[in-house]
Amino acid sequence: MSKFLYFTAILFIFSNLTIHTTFAAPTEEEITELLTEMNWTMEELEDYLSYYELTTADFETIEDLEMMLGTPINDENLAELLQSYNLTREELDVLLAEFGESTADYQFIEDLEMAVDFYMNHDEVMEEAEAFLAQIGLTEEEVEKLFNHLMALDETVLEAEMAKIEARMEPFMMMEDLTQLTEKQEAELISIWEAMLTAYHLKGNFYLVDRNGTKTAISYADLIKLETLNENSLFIELFDFEGNLLMDMQLSDDMFTSDFLLDAGGKLTDVGDMAGELTDLLHDEKLPNTASPYWLNALIGFLLLIAGCMLYRFSRKTEKV
Repeated sequence: MSKFLYFTAILFIFSNLTIHTTFAAPTEEEITELLTEMNWTMEELEDYLSYYELTTADFETIEDLEMMLGTPINDENLAELLQSYNLTREELDVLLAEFGESTADYQFIEDLEMAVDFYMNHDEVMEEAEAFLAQIGLTEEEVEKLFNHLMALDETVLEAEMAKIEARMEPFMMMEDLTQLTEKQEAELISIWEAMLTAYHLKGNFYLVDRNGTKTAISYADLIKLETLNENSLFIELFDFEGNLLMDMQLSDDMFTSDFLLDAGGKLTDVGDMAGELTDLLHDEKLPNTASPYWLNALIGFLLLIAGCMLYRFSRKTEKV
């Protein structure tokens, strides 16, 4: 899985598509022949097309479908790609591995070439993102689990729910002093947090961790009332509704500053911009009129919203000290 899926792998929303299902479509025999040539199953083809929110019925002819898919990777065109970028096969494998991928993740040489070109010019962004993730204790495996969990949710429903949550958060973002919240405002902040977890089908546990590593459970309601962590760290666990642990992370007292949050947000946004650039390139190559990668943004937004909901009061208080 790509390290874009650190804060994602990617589904896309298309707008203004001009393909109509009234067109003729490739016959079953033509598709079967194509699958045989590619050594693919029908399910694999459908999965690939669904990435672009397409089906075989969206193509007039088998030639149109083949053109959209591209050229299957073989020894000859892979050797040409390596020569073009002055890479050995081992160097290519290392490059892709840095982004959590391998050549097995690509079926078509055009997609692989575009990714290689992009990765060779953006590895610094990913190195910074990796360092940030390590700083808060997130592993690639954990982010992949969270992403896969998010991918299973209904995108339309989640997008609508998050729009409501963002609207509810706006008054807090406009406040100059979050150290003097009323009971009603605190209750609203708690409600927003609960709504966010529900929207993402998650449950969260919080613990204060002292210098000896002793963990003490604390509710979100009590957490937002704290003036300081008193040199403790905040340990966060996220579970799905079935009780499976998806990820945990630990934030030190030093991280509860506006500088850290801004830096963290900047790094996550850089990754989002980077992934957006690549996915725009891939989609411009395949189809016109593409939109931004919603699921990547959802994952980035989720991580930032966690920070915003839990740390915003602390960051304001730290600024005043």
